[in-house]
Amino acid sequence: MSQKHVVVIIGASGIGLAAARRIAGDRTIVLGARSQTTRDTAKEALQAEGHTVKTIEVHVSDHASVKAFAHQAASIGTIDVVVHTAGVSPMTAESTEEIIQVDLLGAAYVIDAFQEFAVQGTSVICISSMSAHMTFALPPVSVAELINHEEYKQVLPTAGHQAYAFAKYANNLRVQGAAMAYGEKGARINSISPGVIMTKMGHQELEGEMASGIEAVIGASPLKRAATPADVANTIAFLAGQESSYITGSDLKVDGGSVASTRWLLYSDGLPREQTSAA
Repeated sequence: MSQKHVVVIIGASGIGLAAARRIAGDRTIVLGARSQTTRDTAKEALQAEGHTVKTIEVHVSDHASVKAFAHQAASIGTIDVVVHTAGVSPMTAESTEEIIQVDLLGAAYVIDAFQEFAVQGTSVICISSMSAHMTFALPPVSVAELINHEEYKQVLPTAGHQAYAFAKYANNLRVQGAAMAYGEKGARINSISPGVIMTKMGHQELEGEMASGIEAVIGASPLKRAATPADVANTIAFLAGQESSYITGSDLKVDGGSVASTRWLLYSDGLPREQTSAA
């Protein structure tokens, strides 16, 4: 009997659901999410489309839960792809602490847990955010403080949006740091930083107090539109496939040019500051 191959999706709605549809093919989809309703809804939708789906409860902010989830997923079959999409935003989180527990430590737990089960060709993809590239207001901290499980509280920003950027920036550093260990097993790990994306969370943000700021970001971007889950799923498919076999430890921005345009607007006279000062 041939060994099953599985695609692990953590976060069973929005980007996660779009990714499952885009990359699963004939492989078994292992869906992990905290909410049973979310798991059941996603499973029903994917099975109706002909996919084989297993669902497992996982709380990404709980290290033991993530480790158990990774073990269960690996018991189903060889892990080809892991896509970690679960997260909270400043609008949906109940506290700054929740942002750090879910968005920072949750990603760290996933990266650590699945390293054990990575094999030749495994691709791990963590969903970050363009906020990771807009950390102008963050206090100067060391890499160790950004990624150390015990030290992060010492430098934790108090504002929700700062904590979110902090968490995503730290995630990108952790992905870079994990590339060597994954590479020793013939596996790869990368992150994707989406811009404004029209998931359920994105719609909630556009209906909340951050709406005007988000609309301004979209309006100032070169493409002047928000992303769809499919936009991100297409990038996930690229990073999961052989076409990206020489890419690891990297972050791909899928933001419609928002980060590029924001940084360019910070330059004076259309030139980088160092060029301006040298003129």
